[in-house]
Amino acid sequence: MIEIGAQVIHVTPIVPSQLNNHIPPELDRITMKAIEKKVDARYQSADAMIGDLQLVLPSLAGDGYRKGRSTKSLKKPRTGSASALTTFIEPFLEAGT
Repeated sequence: MIEIGAQVIHVTPIVPSQLNNHIPPELDRITMKAIEKKVDARYQSADAMIGDLQLVLPSLAGDGYRKGRSTKSLKKPRTGSASALTTFIEPFLEAGT
């Protein structure tokens, strides 16, 4: 537990696209900003993060990947009809309307 806590404090995780090269750089940037170690460099509100996600959303296909990129090379087939991004931001989008 102590080692995990130390890693959370001191180690910056790799960007998501290093684990899955189909993840667009825009989502890498948003993810890394959300987990930034320096408080001032993080999103200061959920609204700020939602704003960035809404800007990226039109450039993504229905599966959450950038439009025009093939997902055929994914090792595991995707299940469900909504991407993680869509699932994550949908309640916030509904709350804003």
